[in-house]
Amino acid sequence: MPSLPEEAAALGGRPPSRIGPGILLLLLGWAAALGPYAAWNAIENRRFVEPFGAARFGIAALAALAGVVSAAAFVRAARAFRRGEPERFTGARVRLLVYAAVAALALQFAVFQPFRPIYVRTAVAIGFGLFGLVLLIGERAAAARPRLVRALDVLLMNLVIAAVLCELALRFLAMAHPSPLFASADTAPAWLVERHRLKPGQIHWGFRANAAGFYDEEFVPRAQAPGRTRILAIGDSFSVGLVPHGRHYTTVAERGLEGCDIYNMGAWGLGPREYEYLLRREGLALEPDLVVIGLFIGNDIDGSKWRTTAHFIFERDNLLIYQVPRRLAVLAGERRARREGPAAAGAGGGGGDPEAEREEPFALVGGAEMVIVPEAEAARSWPWLADPRLEPPVFSRARFLEIELEHVANLCGERIERLETLFHYIEEIRRRAGDRPLAFVLIPDSFQVEDSLWAEAERRFAGRPLDRDKPQREIGKWLETRGLPYLDLLPALRAVPPLEDGDRHLYHKQDTHWNARGNEEAGKAMAAFLRPLVEKLRRR
Repeated sequence: MPSLPEEAAALGGRPPSRIGPGILLLLLGWAAALGPYAAWNAIENRRFVEPFGAARFGIAALAALAGVVSAAAFVRAARAFRRGEPERFTGARVRLLVYAAVAALALQFAVFQPFRPIYVRTAVAIGFGLFGLVLLIGERAAAARPRLVRALDVLLMNLVIAAVLCELALRFLAMAHPSPLFASADTAPAWLVERHRLKPGQIHWGFRANAAGFYDEEFVPRAQAPGRTRILAIGDSFSVGLVPHGRHYTTVAERGLEGCDIYNMGAWGLGPREYEYLLRREGLALEPDLVVIGLFIGNDIDGSKWRTTAHFIFERDNLLIYQVPRRLAVLAGERRARREGPAAAGAGGGGGDPEAEREEPFALVGGAEMVIVPEAEAARSWPWLADPRLEPPVFSRARFLEIELEHVANLCGERIERLETLFHYIEEIRRRAGDRPLAFVLIPDSFQVEDSLWAEAERRFAGRPLDRDKPQREIGKWLETRGLPYLDLLPALRAVPPLEDGDRHLYHKQDTHWNARGNEEAGKAMAAFLRPLVEKLRRR
């Protein structure tokens, strides 16, 4: 490597800039300190314990080793800098820095999820360790195998460019042709609501959706319903449901409340962010006397979409080149399971049923035959309304267990992710409701109700401490401290006697939504919960 005087002579007497070498020194010094810091956090910080368990020690060792390598590269670069022969930011080293950053991102997306600053620090420390390692041995390797190193360089750069172009292309396609396939964590609530609500007049389980696209009778102005108490119920797919309208839990609750109208407002795939949007944009215009928010424990915590810029960058749920292939693979697997028949779809679930062989519009997005079905004929059209043991499975057994085990891991461990996000949106909903009374209904996940499913989860997570009721306890405590009334449906659903096979059969077969039996129990409990709140309103 030429000395500074030689470089100065080559540049006409002007000494070369030391800015580039100085930046390289700063980066390596920062990485040398970051590695041990990330290693210490991996051992001491309790947030690492739950998702990684004993593996955190391996992660800590890797981060510490990366710090040592970065320190060695820093020492070599510092000595060269003092000798007047600093290591330059050549084009090869700039590309190497890009590869190290991409490696850190790949590690973040593959292992360190969801976003936490400590995860990012660890991934970056390991990425810079790779950068320092190549700086230490790269020149020798390049001299020994120049063609191989050049080919690897070209391959890596092409892969990086291809990944960026694919992500940009998918995002452009998502804007040009909106679809749930392209939904990501930064999808606007207005888009989600408009995309996922029913079409006005759409027939869903033999009932025509109202003009607003919700699974209920028409919403009328207050002047057309004098003297009646109106309750606005906002929720997600439980508001749409997979049962006839007469058996929906809000309809059951409405029948149990004299002089009350419950306006059911919700759509597939929504979360607390969208509940606030619906209340603000459409709900308040109905002038409700009481607002009730249904929170599904299964995904309303994890599905809360309040994010910082860091969440958008470092969470793979926002990466379309990850999400789109994954969703396509899930859909392909479900179609394959259905083609192979009920035995494959119900594997591990007690065998198939002849009813499952029928061509039913009972799939991933729910639905029903496109005809209006009177309530009196519903049981004949769908015999499993009377006997849930007859219904076909919604998901394959493997996919259903994958969903439920993910919920168990996120909700029943030492730490529940993103509760603070949920609480943020509850505060926003509370602020938006103003002086109107606000209440909440906590909807349990199926693993919390069906003992056989919980036993399977305990078997899969053997040796890992699990708390089945933790989500309701944490959310209930927070609501109580703020004086917000809530109904925890878990005790009511667990009190339902099991059928002969030992299961309560309150949820659709291999699905997380209530069947008619579950809706009936939830509706009765909701009516009992709302009755004193309604009486209090009428005494005002």
